Amino acid sequence: SLRVAGNSSVYMILTGLLNNEAEIKKINEQLTKLEKELEPVNRKLSDEKFTSKAPQHIIDRELRIQKEYQEKIEKLKESLKSFEE
Repeated sequence: SLRVAGNSSVYMILTGLLNNEAEIKKINEQLTKLEKELEPVNRKLSDEKFTSKAPQHIIDRELRIQKEYQEKIEKLKESLKSFEE
């Protein structure tokens, strides 16, 4: 059976505070990367030439990718908020 010593949680809080900055930096880097990757998808989907000529399954795929990126971005932004509280 697993036993957790009381003072290990205090240690976790201290390490947590030290790791916060690194974690925030990491989240911001991921956000930047995702937003960059989302740009061409958004561009395609807002391009009338693309949307009028592309087969529906291609458009659906792009919409799925867009939704996936947006959900990841939202989750990361939520994570950031939890660090700022």
